[in-house]
Amino acid sequence: AGPPAPVILWSGGLDGWKDTAIEFKQSLLEQGFAVFAMDLPGTGESQWRLEATSERIYSRAIDYLKTRPDVDGSRIAPYFGSFSGAYAIKLALRDPDVTCAVDHSGGVHLFYTPQVTELPPLTTSYGMRATATIHAMGMTGASIPDVLSTYATFSLKHQGYFQASPKQAPLLTIHGTEDDLMPVQDVYLLSEAGVKQETLIYDGAGHMAWDHTDDHQPKMIAFLKKHFGMD
Repeated sequence: AGPPAPVILWSGGLDGWKDTAIEFKQSLLEQGFAVFAMDLPGTGESQWRLEATSERIYSRAIDYLKTRPDVDGSRIAPYFGSFSGAYAIKLALRDPDVTCAVDHSGGVHLFYTPQVTELPPLTTSYGMRATATIHAMGMTGASIPDVLSTYATFSLKHQGYFQASPKQAPLLTIHGTEDDLMPVQDVYLLSEAGVKQETLIYDGAGHMAWDHTDDHQPKMIAFLKKHFGMD
């Protein structure tokens, strides 16, 4: 009801698909946002392979949203969690149609350049995630060196994103200091490189800082409303 609403472009990680977190998405609708949910490339029902430059797929989704009369295409913000978080950073830095962006515990550089020589066993959590990543990249059956060299190309540092941008959209980063998947040091590397970001770093929290949802969720919504001009 009412005028066209600003849009949150939602995407998750290797195991957080577009039809998960329905209650959270419903709460965003109740706050006055529209929500457009997509699977991370290489997962769920996505028709594309996961690549270092997969942000172009999200940019095309933004192009599409700008054509819809029932939403406000001049106010669009990616809210990306876990593996997709890096693409929220890239869109904030380079896509002129992004109003603001939220990176919820994404990787930046260290996550993509692990010092490993072999995959962990499939029976471990790390092993399952490694296998899911290889599948998402379309590299099932490839050698470990080939997988790691391809994976390293995902690094935002290697792609030239470690620099300030005068046209950068406001960026909010949410992370935990004990994240055993995406190292919190990546957040600090990004700031040290000159990228502007507001941060919510939770001491002792693991991946996605779920135990602190009651704190970071309303702050994230306030961030979006501020930059959408909804206050």
